[in-house]
Amino acid sequence: MKPGVAPEGVTVMRFATWNPSHAVKRGREQRTEAWRHLASLGIDIAMVQEAGQPITDVKASIVGAGRQQRDWVTAVVSHGPSLLELDQPLKPWWNSRLESRIPDAARDDT
Repeated sequence: MKPGVAPEGVTVMRFATWNPSHAVKRGREQRTEAWRHLASLGIDIAMVQEAGQPITDVKASIVGAGRQQRDWVTAVVSHGPSLLELDQPLKPWWNSRLESRIPDAARDDT
């Protein structure tokens, strides 16, 4: 397999996690430029922490709680695939007695 080339029938997703907090601290123009930079990387899905608002240059986003209280957010953003917010525990189809809960962030309302 060549680097960057998926075998036939395989779907490739580019994923990133990023904490652009410096952009929050430097003002609105820097925040916008941070979102443009993320979009330019060709990433499908990104998890961002301390990301400046407003979220721009994305197809879809799911933002953590407490977003009206500050100028930064924790979010999952998409530059392509659709996003579905989970509002209940996950139960695997192979064992309905198992339950996965998505843990809360370390700080309240993030």
